[in-house]
Amino acid sequence: MLRCAIQCALRRNLPRIQYGHRFYSESEVGDILTNRFRVTVLGATGQVGQPLSLMLKQSPLIHELALYDVEGTLGVAADISQVDTGCKVCSFTGPEELDAALKGSKIVLITASGTRTECGVSEEENFLENAKIVQELSVAIHKSCPMVNLLLET
Repeated sequence: MLRCAIQCALRRNLPRIQYGHRFYSESEVGDILTNRFRVTVLGATGQVGQPLSLMLKQSPLIHELALYDVEGTLGVAADISQVDTGCKVCSFTGPEELDAALKGSKIVLITASGTRTECGVSEEENFLENAKIVQELSVAIHKSCPMVNLLLET
């Protein structure tokens, strides 16, 4: 739908395109039309992050997939890189690499979580731990790429 709106606006030689409440610049329009999206998965080594990363790697709309987690992303990136697609996979580990993982992304997915409920932790403690993680990630996202499309998996 967005692609159709962009193509219609380009036929009218509009300098920028409005879709919904958002305006898209010329460079963003070029990225959309040429399928050049960079997507970052925060929490890429988790039970949801790994299969999600594999599915995203297979999408023809994504040219670069950035995988971030506090540890273990190098192995996940190596496994996912074996899938023969045009999508490049980058691995980022630890808080010091979070800004680099987010830089230039059009879409950020948060799948990160702390403890799991089956480990004997109460739901309230689990919620508070996850809220802290999401808050820290959200601050970093706001600094690195404030106009990103953000998806949160809970």
